[in-house]
Amino acid sequence: MVLVSVKFLERGIGLISTLILARLLLPEDFGVIAIAMLVVYFFEALTLIGGEQYLTRKRQVDCCDLDTAWTINIIFRSFFMVLLLLLIPFIHDYYAIQGLDAVLYALSSILILGGLKNPGFSLYNRNFNYRPVFINNLSKKLVGFTVTVGLAVITESYWSVIIGSIVSMASLTIGSYLLHPYRPHLSLSRVAEQWAFSKWLFLKGLLGYTRAQLDTAVMSVLFPVGQLGKYHLVRDISVMPAIDIIQPATVPLLAGFSKIRDEQSNLFNKLDLSIFILNVIIVPLCVFIYFYSELILGVVLGSTWVDAAGVFANFVFLLYSISVIHVVSQFLISIGKVRDLFFFDLFTTIFIFTCLITIPVTSIEDFALLRGLLGMAVIVVLVVSFKALRLLKLFSLVVNLLAPLALALVAIAGAKMLPTQLSQWHITELLLTGMVFVATYLLGAYLFVMQNSFMSDKSVYLRAVLFKLLKQQEPSK
Repeated sequence: MVLVSVKFLERGIGLISTLILARLLLPEDFGVIAIAMLVVYFFEALTLIGGEQYLTRKRQVDCCDLDTAWTINIIFRSFFMVLLLLLIPFIHDYYAIQGLDAVLYALSSILILGGLKNPGFSLYNRNFNYRPVFINNLSKKLVGFTVTVGLAVITESYWSVIIGSIVSMASLTIGSYLLHPYRPHLSLSRVAEQWAFSKWLFLKGLLGYTRAQLDTAVMSVLFPVGQLGKYHLVRDISVMPAIDIIQPATVPLLAGFSKIRDEQSNLFNKLDLSIFILNVIIVPLCVFIYFYSELILGVVLGSTWVDAAGVFANFVFLLYSISVIHVVSQFLISIGKVRDLFFFDLFTTIFIFTCLITIPVTSIEDFALLRGLLGMAVIVVLVVSFKALRLLKLFSLVVNLLAPLALALVAIAGAKMLPTQLSQWHITELLLTGMVFVATYLLGAYLFVMQNSFMSDKSVYLRAVLFKLLKQQEPSK
């Protein structure tokens, strides 16, 4: 619970920072930032060799383990930092964006700054002592927020984000020494043992980053920097519910998979219920975003970004696919399909990349739609490819999706009955519309679960949740 709260707090600070920057910087600025982050964090992904995971899982950890992990990290990060510095002139010539080379030279420093982090800090996670971790991560966010927003207000330049990122990473590294007494030394005494563990995490991390940023990389080649800036920022806002709400919220539910992995019927009932609950949450959110994308963007990001409403609306397919794939992937990992899942991710990454570069699109709205539909296609391929998932009942899967979708469309119809221009303030109009939508959806969900016996197990679960929500709304006597 503490970790989830920390994540919500950190993401909240990041969201506030993004909302402020969206009103101070231009789409072209976000385009430069997107390219710079894409390049530098690709090299950052190359350095993620699982040192912390190794120290956390090992039964006994001594100074040799800590020093070896720290040394390997420095070697990897130094090598890839030098490689990046050598490639920056070519990257600058390729994109032909003025000032991009200076941004990359400055931002490359985060590679070595991250590598200097105190390895002893990993012992806090190992010993379930999360208080120092919370303090350090929160301090990093607050320092980065203060520097970034402060400089943005003064300069209105993308350099505020670059400098803020560097200072934020420096703050994290310095904090690791202030909050833990261990002082590392250069050593490679356990290099063979650590590399045997880390090499698969290295490949998996690299594949994960490549897949996550694939569309941004293709966008940076196909469209001007201003269009890329709009796409990149709106995409980040679009997938936030999946990363910051859905994934943390499903942690307790998914934890049960591993406990009942030998009970096949219970296991698939658990997965079926998980997908149903996910749809009850994510489908109405996607529907509301799709129909009110312009109003939401106007309130959240400001009038400069309203013309990206089509992109925002089309990203609901990506939001949905990310959420479902996360739940199903956790299920597959719990039944030991890690290796198969890795190769599936590799295949689908190649598939998505091939489609993005071969299917012609003329606008960023079409590109966002294409990316979202490819995500939906991955869900279908995932269910068909894994024999374990074929045991799920097709009828149940269809109802899991169509029931919340129908209720959400009815709720949209109710919200559309409100008079237009409810208020001169867009935020008031958004709040009123959202309240009517949520109330109509909850009423429809209540009537649905009370009337349908063919979904008895799911109805009982939802009924308990709805009654609990209604009870909490009753005034205390």
